[in-house]
Amino acid sequence: MKKISCALACIAVIASSTIAFAAPSALSSGAVTTSTAGPTIRGGADATAAQSTTTGVIIGRLSKGVKTVINFTPSAYALATKHDGGTNLYGTAFNSTSMYMKAVGSTALASGDVSATDSASFAGAGWTAM
Repeated sequence: MKKISCALACIAVIASSTIAFAAPSALSSGAVTTSTAGPTIRGGADATAAQSTTTGVIIGRLSKGVKTVINFTPSAYALATKHDGGTNLYGTAFNSTSMYMKAVGSTALASGDVSATDSASFAGAGWTAM
Protein backbone atom coordinates (compact mmCIF):
# COMPACT_ATOMS: atom_id res chain seq x y z
CA MET A 1 0.00 0.00 0.00
CA LYS A 2 2.83 2.42 0.85
CA LYS A 3 4.56 1.64 -2.46
CA ILE A 4 1.34 2.22 -4.38
CA SER A 5 0.68 5.48 -2.53
CA CYS A 6 4.24 6.66 -3.13
CA ALA A 7 4.08 5.76 -6.83
CA LEU A 8 0.73 7.54 -7.23
CA ALA A 9 2.03 10.62 -5.41
CA CYS A 10 5.15 10.77 -7.60
CA ILE A 11 3.12 10.35 -10.76
CA ALA A 12 0.61 12.95 -9.59
CA VAL A 13 3.19 15.61 -8.70
CA ILE A 14 5.14 15.39 -11.92
CA ALA A 15 2.21 14.66 -14.23
CA SER A 16 0.65 18.05 -13.62
CA SER A 17 3.42 19.64 -15.73
CA THR A 18 3.63 16.86 -18.30
CA ILE A 19 1.62 16.51 -21.48
CA ALA A 20 2.75 13.13 -22.81
CA PHE A 21 3.28 9.80 -21.08
CA ALA A 22 5.14 6.68 -22.14
CA ALA A 23 5.68 3.26 -20.58
CA PRO A 24 7.76 2.33 -22.77
CA SER A 25 5.54 3.18 -25.76
CA ALA A 26 3.33 6.26 -25.77
CA LEU A 27 0.28 5.95 -23.53
CA SER A 28 -3.03 7.11 -24.88
CA SER A 29 -5.30 8.88 -22.44
CA GLY A 30 -7.53 6.24 -20.90
CA ALA A 31 -5.36 3.29 -21.95
CA VAL A 32 -4.39 0.63 -19.40
CA THR A 33 -0.72 -0.35 -19.17
CA THR A 34 -0.25 -3.97 -20.17
CA SER A 35 3.24 -4.79 -18.95
CA THR A 36 3.51 -7.00 -15.88
CA ALA A 37 7.25 -6.38 -15.52
CA GLY A 38 6.91 -3.02 -13.78
CA PRO A 39 7.33 -0.41 -16.53
CA THR A 40 8.94 2.97 -16.00
CA ILE A 41 6.53 5.83 -16.65
CA ARG A 42 8.17 8.76 -18.42
CA GLY A 43 6.82 12.15 -19.40
CA GLY A 44 7.78 14.78 -21.93
CA ALA A 45 6.60 17.61 -24.14
CA ASP A 46 5.39 15.09 -26.71
CA ALA A 47 5.18 11.32 -27.21
CA THR A 48 8.63 11.14 -28.84
CA ALA A 49 10.31 12.91 -25.92
CA ALA A 50 8.37 10.85 -23.38
CA GLN A 51 9.48 7.57 -25.00
CA SER A 52 13.16 8.55 -25.02
CA THR A 53 15.35 7.09 -22.29
CA THR A 54 17.58 10.18 -22.59
CA THR A 55 15.05 13.03 -22.79
CA GLY A 56 11.98 11.50 -21.13
CA VAL A 57 11.57 12.58 -17.51
CA ILE A 58 11.08 9.60 -15.20
CA ILE A 59 7.78 10.07 -13.39
CA GLY A 60 7.77 6.75 -11.60
CA ARG A 61 8.08 3.02 -11.92
CA LEU A 62 5.28 0.59 -11.33
CA SER A 63 5.95 -2.45 -9.19
CA LYS A 64 5.88 -5.83 -10.89
CA GLY A 65 2.27 -6.83 -11.51
CA VAL A 66 0.85 -3.31 -11.05
CA LYS A 67 -1.08 -1.74 -13.89
CA THR A 68 -2.31 1.83 -14.24
CA VAL A 69 -4.84 3.78 -16.28
CA ILE A 70 -4.34 7.53 -16.70
CA ASN A 71 -6.80 9.98 -18.26
CA PHE A 72 -4.97 13.18 -19.09
CA THR A 73 -4.95 16.45 -20.96
CA PRO A 74 -2.10 18.99 -21.06
CA SER A 75 -3.41 20.51 -17.82
CA ALA A 76 -5.23 17.75 -15.95
CA TYR A 77 -5.06 14.07 -15.05
CA ALA A 78 -6.67 11.33 -13.01
CA LEU A 79 -5.18 7.88 -12.55
CA ALA A 80 -5.84 4.56 -10.89
CA THR A 81 -3.67 1.51 -10.20
CA LYS A 82 -4.32 -2.13 -9.39
CA HIS A 83 -2.03 -5.07 -8.66
CA ASP A 84 -2.81 -8.21 -10.67
CA GLY A 85 -3.20 -10.17 -7.43
CA GLY A 86 -4.95 -7.40 -5.52
CA THR A 87 -8.59 -6.68 -4.83
CA ASN A 88 -8.59 -2.86 -4.66
CA LEU A 89 -8.13 0.03 -7.06
CA TYR A 90 -6.24 3.10 -5.81
CA GLY A 91 -6.57 6.48 -7.50
CA THR A 92 -5.88 10.19 -7.34
CA ALA A 93 -6.27 13.30 -9.50
CA PHE A 94 -4.54 16.61 -10.08
CA ASN A 95 -7.22 18.61 -8.26
CA SER A 96 -7.38 16.51 -5.11
CA THR A 97 -5.05 15.80 -2.23
CA SER A 98 -6.99 12.63 -1.44
CA MET A 99 -6.17 9.06 -2.35
CA TYR A 100 -9.22 7.00 -3.30
CA MET A 101 -9.89 3.28 -2.95
CA LYS A 102 -12.45 0.98 -4.52
CA ALA A 103 -12.87 -2.72 -3.73
CA VAL A 104 -13.28 -4.65 -7.00
CA GLY A 105 -12.25 -8.20 -6.11
CA SER A 106 -10.45 -9.99 -8.92
CA THR A 107 -11.87 -7.70 -11.64
CA ALA A 108 -9.09 -6.37 -13.88
CA LEU A 109 -8.31 -2.66 -14.18
CA ALA A 110 -10.21 -1.16 -17.14
CA SER A 111 -10.10 2.16 -18.96
CA GLY A 112 -13.59 3.01 -17.62
CA ASP A 113 -12.31 2.89 -14.03
CA VAL A 114 -11.05 6.47 -14.53
CA SER A 115 -13.88 8.28 -16.29
CA ALA A 116 -12.63 11.88 -16.23
CA THR A 117 -9.42 13.89 -16.00
CA ASP A 118 -10.12 15.11 -12.48
CA SER A 119 -11.45 13.95 -9.12
CA ALA A 120 -14.92 13.47 -10.64
CA SER A 121 -13.54 10.06 -11.66
CA PHE A 122 -13.81 9.01 -8.03
CA ALA A 123 -17.28 10.40 -7.22
CA GLY A 124 -19.03 7.24 -8.40
CA ALA A 125 -20.28 4.26 -6.45
CA GLY A 126 -17.68 2.30 -4.55
CA TRP A 127 -14.91 4.91 -4.38
CA THR A 128 -13.97 6.16 -0.91
CA ALA A 129 -11.46 8.84 0.06
CA MET A 130 -8.68 7.54 2.27
